[in-house]
Amino acid sequence: MKPVTLWRRFASLLLAVSLTAGPSAAAFAESSAQSDEVRELLEQYHLSKPADSTLDEAAIKGMVESLNDPYTEYFTQEEWTAYSGSLEQKFIGIGVKLIEEKGAVYIQDVIGGSPAEQAGIRAGDKIVSVDGRSVAGKTFAETQSEILGEEGSSVSIGITRSSGSHEFTMVRKPVQLPTAAGVWMGDGIGYLDLEGFSSDAYDKFAAELDKLERQGMKGLVIDLRDNGGGYTDQAQKIAALFIENGVLAHMIDREGNDKAMVVEGTSKSYPIRVLVNGNSASASELFAAALQDYGIAKLIGTRTYGKGVVQQIIPVSSGGVLKVTVEEYYTPKGYKVDRKGLAPDTVVAGAAEQLIAGYRSAGAARSRSRSARAR
Repeated sequence: MKPVTLWRRFASLLLAVSLTAGPSAAAFAESSAQSDEVRELLEQYHLSKPADSTLDEAAIKGMVESLNDPYTEYFTQEEWTAYSGSLEQKFIGIGVKLIEEKGAVYIQDVIGGSPAEQAGIRAGDKIVSVDGRSVAGKTFAETQSEILGEEGSSVSIGITRSSGSHEFTMVRKPVQLPTAAGVWMGDGIGYLDLEGFSSDAYDKFAAELDKLERQGMKGLVIDLRDNGGGYTDQAQKIAALFIENGVLAHMIDREGNDKAMVVEGTSKSYPIRVLVNGNSASASELFAAALQDYGIAKLIGTRTYGKGVVQQIIPVSSGGVLKVTVEEYYTPKGYKVDRKGLAPDTVVAGAAEQLIAGYRSAGAARSRSRSARAR
């Protein structure tokens, strides 16, 4: 990174955005000169002897923070590597998927070949401690954060199950979560869990959907709970598996222009239910809203997060990456998602209860009733 060049380029980039609002070239030059002078004075006099790179990064983050936009961020190259890894469902951890139920955190699934599988952790285990510290009273996010860590570091997880209490010590390593996983639920109902809209989301989702349909699926439950979003083009491709012809979302730029995201695909004859919760965000909401607006699917669960804006990734030539909000999206019917979220058609609290509700609503209960009458 070239500190002075980087700082000045960002100052030019971000401040130039506001030039159309009225500041004169003279005012801009004065502001730039003041910034340079303050920088030089801090470097010359401050007790900590700040380096150019320290002040550059602080200046960049200060400009970004002044926008009051939690989704516009500047990443150093190291930060970007970690962030892009999370988009692709790659983490440093023990290889488990967690779920929260009535204030407690449980192991929902264990990734094959992961440290957790090798240690003997099982789906259904309740987490009670991390590194000897109780997780009682901690949020889901706090517990998850404590389990993640640096590659090669150790972590001890205390759990309870029917056989009693157990503690497992594991070494964290890179883990690739499966993007999509399909399961046959019975009664003709298929279940398809989508972890995130990563760059391979469409390929993985389509393959799992095809497997379920080949089994004669008569109803589908799509699980978007805790899916924080990802790439909108992947949401568009997956939506085309269900929407024959329409608008996935209305993308509104800063000039008020509507760039409709169009979908041309196919339709399904079976009922579809989508599970959502407060952590379903961004591309998850974009996808779920379109299926809801067109009457293709009903949403079951709790109100979604409410992230209705889209970011563009801009590599910075002198180092780092800028993720900047460039559009706000509205549903096909014109509903504003940002800071509001989506209201489910059927409100159900509790992870297990949501899954059961989706299963029955997709046709399982009706299937059993018909069988009972036939006998």
